Order: sequence, then C-alpha cells, then structure tokens
Amino acid sequence: MNRITMKLNTILKITLIILGLIPMTGCQPSHSKPKQAKLTQPNIIIIMTDDQGYADVSCYDHSKEVHTPHIDSIARAGVRFTNGYVSGIQCVPSRAGLLSGKYQQRYGLYSNKDIFDGGFRDQITLPQVLKKNGYATGMVGKWHLGRSVEKEKPYHRGFDKFYGFLQGMRGYLKYNAKRPLLRNGEPLKEKFGYLTDFFNREAVSYIDKHSSQGPFFLYVSYNAPHYPLEAKAEYLKKFNTGNPKRDAQLAMMASVDEGVGQIIASLKKNGVYDNTLLFFLSDHGGETNKGADNGVLRAGKNTLYEGGTRVPFLVSWPARVPSGKVSKSTVVSLDIFTTAVAAAKGDMPNDKIIDGKDLLPTILGQTNVPLHETLFWQQRENQWALRHKNWKLINNGESFELYDLEKDIGEQHNIAANHSTIVAQLETLYTHWKKEMK
Repeated sequence: MNRITMKLNTILKITLIILGLIPMTGCQPSHSKPKQAKLTQPNIIIIMTDDQGYADVSCYDHSKEVHTPHIDSIARAGVRFTNGYVSGIQCVPSRAGLLSGKYQQRYGLYSNKDIFDGGFRDQITLPQVLKKNGYATGMVGKWHLGRSVEKEKPYHRGFDKFYGFLQGMRGYLKYNAKRPLLRNGEPLKEKFGYLTDFFNREAVSYIDKHSSQGPFFLYVSYNAPHYPLEAKAEYLKKFNTGNPKRDAQLAMMASVDEGVGQIIASLKKNGVYDNTLLFFLSDHGGETNKGADNGVLRAGKNTLYEGGTRVPFLVSWPARVPSGKVSKSTVVSLDIFTTAVAAAKGDMPNDKIIDGKDLLPTILGQTNVPLHETLFWQQRENQWALRHKNWKLINNGESFELYDLEKDIGEQHNIAANHSTIVAQLETLYTHWKKEMK
C-alpha cells in the first residue's frame, strides 16, 4: 500500500468517525447505558436511654438546667420529631417492639413480667435481618429481653458482639457478682469505675474496629438515667436545683451525653459519619418521682398519658437526610426496624407482620401521606390508649378520657362527655386492633 492510498484511507476513516458510522476506539456503543454506581449501605446506630424525661434533652422544650449539646447535635444534623412515640410504657415492652418492628402485644408481651413467658424469643430481630444483609452486629448496654434460657440472650438473638448486662437494672459504681457485666457469655470482673463510662468506651471501640470492615449495626442501650440514682461526683457538682434526685438525673445524663459525643467523634475520625444512620430515643417517659422532667406532658413512665408514651426522637444520616429539620409527623419506635432495613437495601421478613413504617420518604419530603394515623398502647387488660390523628382516647379502667392533643398537649381537659360519637369510633378502632393481638 503506497503513501497516497494510506493517506486516503486515513482521511476516509476520520470522516466516518466524525459522521458517527464507526465508533471511536474505547468508546461505548451508542446503544449502551452507563452503569449506575451502587449505593453504599449505611452504618446504623440506635442509641436508647432508659427512663429519660421528654424535657431532659435541651433541643426540646426544657428547663434551664438541662444541657445536652452532643445529643442536640443529632437534631442539628438531621430531624427532630415532636410527635415521636414508643410502643410500650415499661422497659421490656418498649425494647421488644423496637427490635421486632411490631406491636409486642402480637406475641403476648404487655408488661415487664411477660418476658418470662418467652414470646419474644421466637421473633425475628433487627440484627438478625441486618446480618443476612452483610452487617456486623454489636450491642452495648442493658438487654432486659430474656435470660432464663441460653437462646434468649443477645448473642443468640442476632448480635455478633455483646457487652453489657442481662437484667433490667443494676448499679453504676460497684462490681455486682449477681448482675455481672458480660462480654458475650463470659462474666467480667473489671476494676470498677463508672458504668456509663464503660459503655461509652465499648461503643467507641466497636466503631473504631468495624468502620473499615463493611457496614455495621450498633445498638447502644444505656441504662441511665434509670435508678439507682448514682452519678459521677465531678458531674454531680455541676448541678444544684434544690432537688437531689433531679441533680442526680442531670448528672447521669451528662455522662450519657458525653458518650454520644464520643460516638459521633469516633464516626468522624473513622470517616463514616456522613454514611451513618443514627437514631436517638428514650425507651419511654421519665419517672418524675425519681427526678425526671417530662415538661408539658402529663405524668410519665408506666402511664398511658403523653408523659409515658411520647419521647425524644432524633434521626440523622448526613449523606441523605437534610439537616436541622423539625417534623410533626407521628412516628413510633417500631418504625426504626423498617427504616433500618430499607436503608440497608435489605429484605423484610416476608412471613411476619411488621407494624413499623419506613421513615425515609417522610424525612426526605417524598410523601405527605401520614405515616401513622393511629397508634395503640396497652399494658393491662382493662387499661389501654390510642392516638388517632389529633385525638387521644384513654381507657383508665373505670371510664374513658378523650383529649384533643392539638389544643391540649398536657391532657388537662377530658372532653369525652361532649364527644360520645368520637369515643365510640375510637373504641371500635381499638377493638379491631385488639383482635389481632395475642
């Protein structure tokens, strides 16, 4: 082939490329589509306190002595719910609902004592679902969901790693051989300091270890500020409200807030903060006779009033969730199960009823449809409550109480006598719900 022919061929090839009749070397064919980058599964952390008052977080309506800057930072980074609830008014029911994603009454768990009946042990738990989707799973803190038989313990219920105790309560300052700290199944006899500090240390250690190993799920289940009211001396000195119980509550929460700050700092240090879905809530309302403050809400722990059911409820995920949002949507702790699985791109259990809903479409502004029109609570056979839209109906065992929460968040004015039709309609909703429960 002479030079003239080669030159003509080169000119012809360039012309055809320009006209699009021959693809350029290394280019995709015109009919192909670029591959979509796979979304990274977020790390997921649930931080739950025990008996914390609704007003004992300073990003909510609070008294002047409350100061929780690190917990507040979750609200600044994400969403603060003003109508956030839990499914139980005692520790066991609330925690069972959280980890199963369903009303715990479905498996016969109404109060703390029902854990000994074993209904929870047959439920699929959130860590079990996340493990199937590639997550390492860890728990730090208070379990309180079964210890009678080995298979009830957290390291058999989906958690790869567990550091904490099995019972409902224990002291903060001394070693307790009858209620030992465990690392998985091994009792530990540590040189004792302050229990909340131990939990803070273990949570940070877990994050440091697993941040580079793929997605992880961590459940940090504080027993503070549940009694006994034992605080670190240096924090106790910071409070002087005139009520020793109140001072102890605030000092105990200062240690929790410190731990939340350490957890967030560890996430940032390890470069995973933006892609961590973080939930913060209390297991139920505060115990006011132990120094907790539920603010404008009526009563507290062990009651069906708002002070027993409504809790601080915060969610952040900097990579996806807009910061500094306040939502009036009615949400419940059961939603954490469904939201976590959805964020993990996981598969929900297809043979079980799940009552929780995915919070993300609401948080991201993708829907205006109410997440829950109706929520239910029941601890005793003849004592139950429900919220339907703005109406709150309570059966106190003797009569009905009806409140319009939009106008009367403190539940001071029982208007049942003036709205008998609404009472009957709400009672029917409860009757249908009750038929589905065990």
